[in-house]
Amino acid sequence: MNPIKFAVLAVFLALIGCAGMQPAKESSIESVIEVPGHTKDQIYTATKIWIAENFRSAKAVIENDDKESGRIIGNGRIKYPCSGFSCLGQSDWTLDFTMRVDMKDQKMKLTFSNLGISWPYSQSAPSADHLPVREDQMSDVRPALIKLGDELRAAIDKEQTKANW
Repeated sequence: MNPIKFAVLAVFLALIGCAGMQPAKESSIESVIEVPGHTKDQIYTATKIWIAENFRSAKAVIENDDKESGRIIGNGRIKYPCSGFSCLGQSDWTLDFTMRVDMKDQKMKLTFSNLGISWPYSQSAPSADHLPVREDQMSDVRPALIKLGDELRAAIDKEQTKANW
């Protein structure tokens, strides 16, 4: 093969390989979830319980808690949601995020931001922040965060059922 053609091909392949290495274009994931039959206060209370049950410590996680305005902002960490061959070497990674829940009667808005990936050696280093989620990782990250919203929605219904015992 001609050395010039080979060099052009090598550069082209390198650029294609780096395309997925770019930080994700969307900096947050947002969804509005209908919660019919629930007041803002019921949604607030059930959300606090859900956070306490699903994250290590509600006190350590929650950074802003305003019942009157119907807002909770906290930091979360879940197992990195890889799938298939992408899990090779990533089974001990975590997905870090900031979760904001804004509540009104019969609905809530979930916003996930500050999306990042951590792995074991970066979690123990106090100065090591997570690396931003890359564009090629969003196909795993987005569904996992949407699923958290679904789980929160189900917990709100469940909490209301428990309240009526």
